[in-house]
Amino acid sequence: NIRKQKGIDITFSKIPLDDKKTLKIFYDVKTDGIFQFESDGMKNFLSKLKVSSFDDIVAALALFRPGPMDNIDTYIRRKEGKEKIDYIDSSLEPILKSTYGIIIYQEQIMQIFNKLASYTYAEADLIRRAISKKKEDIIINEKEKFITRAVSNGYLKENAERIYDLIMKFASYGFNKSHSVAYAMLAYQMMYLKINYPKEFYASLLTININTTNTIPIIICNHIRISKFNMIQSHNYCFVISCFNWYPIKMIILFISINIIIEFNNCFVHNNISALISNCSVNNRKINNMNISI
Repeated sequence: NIRKQKGIDITFSKIPLDDKKTLKIFYDVKTDGIFQFESDGMKNFLSKLKVSSFDDIVAALALFRPGPMDNIDTYIRRKEGKEKIDYIDSSLEPILKSTYGIIIYQEQIMQIFNKLASYTYAEADLIRRAISKKKEDIIINEKEKFITRAVSNGYLKENAERIYDLIMKFASYGFNKSHSVAYAMLAYQMMYLKINYPKEFYASLLTININTTNTIPIIICNHIRISKFNMIQSHNYCFVISCFNWYPIKMIILFISINIIIEFNNCFVHNNISALISNCSVNNRKINNMNISI
């Protein structure tokens, strides 16, 4: 729709991941209509997190889950410089620096196995799977092996034990960073479109929620300014949104096929709902209350 209606050749690959306006809206927690960021719980978390980068969005998706949620307050304090970061061993800093010393991603577990105990990434992935599936026999046997290898590589035994215990605590709930990045990318791109192309964004949002009667009024009332008539066109539907003089609060929404936009254009001269219904037709069929959501 952006290409067709505005003639702008926009592609997702051209959207910068450091766009200040986009990050500011995440910071302000205006995330209605954004994938994975609409729930009250997530919004409350974002208000504390104060997103300042794309990496924060990625981390938010991984942290806002059972298990890692326990680390949210610690993550925020460390991000704000209010708590000292504890890497347990300095060799883990390159792995955990971006997450302030906290294990958030499953990929970090594999890196730790590789760094401390010289596991191949294939071996580390097998252990990650065993821990995530809570296979206790493998977990117990592997702990001794991990500590022995780490000590032989010059690491302190007590540090190796602490690190393994942290891995066990986290792994059963950990999120793949690859998944988190993919979800964050989709959410970020949606936010970029929401800010820069709001008409097209909300047209698409209305389209995908066309059968969700509880969602559409929220979208309209919270995000779309109503003049006498507004028409929002998406790929499959045309939304005609109007506020009538004697309905100062309620929004009138009509959704129709794009092919009959011209017919509806001829109806815009009317300023009341009864005239709109009685004078408009779709494919020679009269519009009735079944076509209108109030």
